[in-house]
Amino acid sequence: MSTSLILESDCPWKTAIVDEQGTTVYDVKTAFHEDSNYTAIRNERYEIIATLRWRDLLPDQIMFDGDAEFVSLNSWLKRNKMPMAHNVKWKDNAGRGYIWQGNAPGLPLQLYSEDDKRTPIVTYHPSALKTNSRPSIRTPPRLELSRRGQEIRDMVVISFVCLEKRRRTEENKIQF
Repeated sequence: MSTSLILESDCPWKTAIVDEQGTTVYDVKTAFHEDSNYTAIRNERYEIIATLRWRDLLPDQIMFDGDAEFVSLNSWLKRNKMPMAHNVKWKDNAGRGYIWQGNAPGLPLQLYSEDDKRTPIVTYHPSALKTNSRPSIRTPPRLELSRRGQEIRDMVVISFVCLEKRRRTEENKIQF
């Protein structure tokens, strides 16, 4: 049985994430400062579970709840170095491996466990405009989690926000 987490905004670093009943389960807010921007990801108890520090020239940094300092995001989310391979690997606190596949514009973004690379445990569905109805309806972006994905829900949301932030800011840098 899968569960959907719905983003109330198209901007993943400034949104509430709600469950299927409309209850806020995550709150993601970014404070913009001159020296650096910080994105705080809070759970349903409004506890900060991770903070992302944006950086222009160097890799972004992350600090998880309970950590004393920021570390490079690249030390947790490891990109595949092969050309045209759009995968990002990471491990949870128990040492289990996961792979986000499709981390590039136009590709479906899905998370797989390292021990089962055939069945996604999370699928991201971007917002879409349904024009076959009058008036047109926008479906909000959502993360669809399998039972296994629900077990690591916090890490799914944190990694998703970090990947989407990086993908979208890199995408904007190359636009003319």
